[in-house]
Amino acid sequence: MKKNMPRLHQLLIAAVVLNLVLQVSIPLGFYGFAMQIEGVVFIIITPVLLFTSWWLWRKKAIDRTTLLLGLLPPFYVVAAVLVQLSIHGIIPFHMAIYSLWQYALIVHIITVLIIAILRVRAENRQLEQKQRLARELQIEREASFHQRQFMGMVAHEFRTPLAVIQAALENLRLSAASTSQEARFDRIGRAATRLVQLTDNCLADAGSPPTICTSSASRPPC
Repeated sequence: MKKNMPRLHQLLIAAVVLNLVLQVSIPLGFYGFAMQIEGVVFIIITPVLLFTSWWLWRKKAIDRTTLLLGLLPPFYVVAAVLVQLSIHGIIPFHMAIYSLWQYALIVHIITVLIIAILRVRAENRQLEQKQRLARELQIEREASFHQRQFMGMVAHEFRTPLAVIQAALENLRLSAASTSQEARFDRIGRAATRLVQLTDNCLADAGSPPTICTSSASRPPC
């Protein structure tokens, strides 16, 4: 209600504050007049609670438990009005009617306690889920970091022997070779090139820039 109906929320807060202030009427001796004021306030607030509870529930701004919490005070007010009518002789006096507002108050208190317990349990479950998701996310980040480190280390370790293979292959190409040997050299070269590309991809995934190695007979492998 504070978000969707700020003015009505302020009106209800004012009614609650007025109700608390009127409690001082008990020691000051004007309890009857205070009860009349509270009765007028409750009669005004009752349709407001009924309408706002129904309207917010239709807009899915509140759940069913909050809707029930908003519908309970009007029933208590109706029970109190029946008691007042019975006391003033407007309707026939009956002990069940006189005790109705007391039972309504007890039901109201118990229902509010149950709803409060359910909300606390729901908030605890949500907090546990958030903490579990945070732990799982942290574990996943650490695993990803270690995986990148491992891939980077493996890629660095592979580059030196690949550079040696490419250098040796270039030296072999300088010498006279048969057709079958040339075809074998080509296959070895293509395989070494693919492995170099694979190590470069691993280094890129690990966050390290690939090292450019120029393999020749005159330069040592990197």
